[in-house]
Amino acid sequence: MSQQRRGRSIIKTTNPFGSIQTITRQEKRCFVRYINTVMAQVQDHYQQIKNKMIEENTWQQFLSSFEGSSSQNQGESSSNNNNPLVSPRGRKRQTTFLNVGDIAVLDYWKPLEVVGVDLDQNLDLYERLKDGLIFCHMLNKIRPDVIEWTKVNKRSPANPNDEVSKFQQLENQNYVLDVAETVGCSLIGVGSEDLVDGKPGPSLALLWQLIRIDVTKRLHVTSTLKLIALKEDNESVKDFMKNTPNQMLLRYVNYQLKRGGKCVRVVNNFSEDWKDGEVFCYLIKSIVDDNFKKQQLELAENEDELVVEVTTPRNNNTTTTTTSSSPNVTPTTSDSTENSPVEKVTSSNEDSNETNKKVEEQVAFTEEDIKSIMSTEDLTERAKKIIDKINELGLNSKLVQIEPEDIVTGVSTLVMTIVGSIFSSTDPSNLTSETTEDPEKMTVLRKEILDNIIEMAAEDLPEIKSPEMKVLVDTIKDLSHIDFKDIEQKLGRKRLQKMKGENRKLKKQSYLHFLQNEQIKKRNEELEKLVLEQKQRIEELEKKNSEKEEKNVTLQKEVNELNESRKQDLLLLGEQDFLNSTSLTAEDIRKKTSAKIEELVKRVAVLKENLVQTKKDLNYGMTLAGDNAEQKLAEHRFGNPLTAEMLIEKHKPTKVGLMEKKGRLKKSYKRRFFVLVNNYLFYFTKEKKGELKGFLRIEDCEIDRIEEEKPVFSIKTLGRVLVCKCESADDREDWVHKIYDNSRLLFEDSELIGK
Repeated sequence: MSQQRRGRSIIKTTNPFGSIQTITRQEKRCFVRYINTVMAQVQDHYQQIKNKMIEENTWQQFLSSFEGSSSQNQGESSSNNNNPLVSPRGRKRQTTFLNVGDIAVLDYWKPLEVVGVDLDQNLDLYERLKDGLIFCHMLNKIRPDVIEWTKVNKRSPANPNDEVSKFQQLENQNYVLDVAETVGCSLIGVGSEDLVDGKPGPSLALLWQLIRIDVTKRLHVTSTLKLIALKEDNESVKDFMKNTPNQMLLRYVNYQLKRGGKCVRVVNNFSEDWKDGEVFCYLIKSIVDDNFKKQQLELAENEDELVVEVTTPRNNNTTTTTTSSSPNVTPTTSDSTENSPVEKVTSSNEDSNETNKKVEEQVAFTEEDIKSIMSTEDLTERAKKIIDKINELGLNSKLVQIEPEDIVTGVSTLVMTIVGSIFSSTDPSNLTSETTEDPEKMTVLRKEILDNIIEMAAEDLPEIKSPEMKVLVDTIKDLSHIDFKDIEQKLGRKRLQKMKGENRKLKKQSYLHFLQNEQIKKRNEELEKLVLEQKQRIEELEKKNSEKEEKNVTLQKEVNELNESRKQDLLLLGEQDFLNSTSLTAEDIRKKTSAKIEELVKRVAVLKENLVQTKKDLNYGMTLAGDNAEQKLAEHRFGNPLTAEMLIEKHKPTKVGLMEKKGRLKKSYKRRFFVLVNNYLFYFTKEKKGELKGFLRIEDCEIDRIEEEKPVFSIKTLGRVLVCKCESADDREDWVHKIYDNSRLLFEDSELIGK
């Protein structure tokens, strides 16, 4: 429990403006894994550059240039010991080193360990972030080539373990903050000095913003125009563009759930609504179905293309061969002894079958998979299956790594991050609506979007009043009024020309199809003979089937009559709720009837025993008189003397155990050993060799629960109230249920036998 609480605890920091920033330990664990993933991709990129340089025999020359410069820099650094904050940008550096980038990452980067997620236990993360190089690589991932490596102080490939100076780190962090602001980061409370000092709050705040922007950068209509399909009918384009990435992601999720048609839930957050995993399952199902439909359409288009080789006679001795799929191939001649044309047709059926198999293999998430996942009672295990399925289907393009407990506990930021990665893995062309399918409406929407972008940019730029900026804005506005419809018409004419060329190819193919049809006619004649034989066989089978159907009808009538009889029996036995079930089958009725019969047989046996014993008790009771008549009757029934050992050994009591009994006159509690046998509740001073202190007949009694320091309950009969105290609530409930069942066994069974 302590580990779980520590994993959910929160890192709190206060920014200069007094507001509190909070980041959970689970989020920090995800950050560490995300950094490892990004840096692994960076190392793969620079490894390719290094391999290319090795192939070109320039790698050693490249390293030797830095070895010389590093010794020179050491001499300069020794001469500048009195002024350690001299910027290295004033020195002459290697041009190759500046342009290649951070190639030293191949040697100095080692993956962070995902242990000790507490703030005070894992300081390696903040040490790694001090020089700003990790931030630079993450910014490059968000927007490729946004980092100008000539402005970054990097480690030398010749000495990759030598860290840059603190002043160089400060320069790097200033540059990082300048670039981070251009990609949409909010830098309130984040300073370059804080990042260089390795302060957890500002470092994690900037890190989380970069991860969130990377995951959600496509969730804006300017990046993904198809998102306009999520706009509501009564919503303006300007209001739609003001939605945050989180709001757009929620709209996308609800759009996919509604489109799938299997889930009626409406998602309003990234915490509570995702804990049970149902939304994840149906979101994945909808996306996989969309991808499958698109692949089927592409497959259908590919099946229409055939590679056809046509050979036509040129003269009596030569023929010219052309291939329709390769119009630029020069015709070749070959000898021929016949004047008739020879056609050679090569079909792409085999490739089509292989593609079909690949498409079927890709569809790996069905209703059965959802049932299998949702049938898992352990929510943590269910969440683990969902995460594995997301990665297996390739729906985690950002390689976000979270734990199952993050979903179960509802960590909204991590759930939003994995859902954003799922969105980034999908094809936006699957987002369709009535608006996106109408070219004229889309043309109008494009203009409105561009006008709103210009207006929003004008609000963000105070210097917009300058003449140069006004000219720029007017120019952009003029571009926004381009006649997109005219452009689409021109594109349509190009498509028409392409279709005409394809039509000519189809005419050639039609002639080949004519020859194929002749062969098919001959084959059809052979098949007609087979069909006649099959018809005769079918007539014989139909006769046999008709006879079987008559037998089946008779059997079905008998089964229906038997089911109706069983239903009537179940109605008499009080199983009305069972019969009202919608998915009731004949097998269910049969099993239920058999179970009730077995239950009745057992109850009848118990009832007979009780009736025989009751007769004996009545006959014996009529001879008794006095105050101790009931005790004598009990001794006559169960044996004399009445001891706990005898009752437990001979009469198999329903329940035995210790409880505290409240006195009749003195209201204090005393510990007694209770034995419940049939409709008698005996209590003794102790379990072995204990004195019988009394008993209570519990026929048709009333039981009430009383809440005190310990669980208490009372048993009310016609002449007495017995109050007992138990050690736990579970023990009390067990006593209450078993006393209640024993007190009504004879009464209920007699009514049941009467029915």
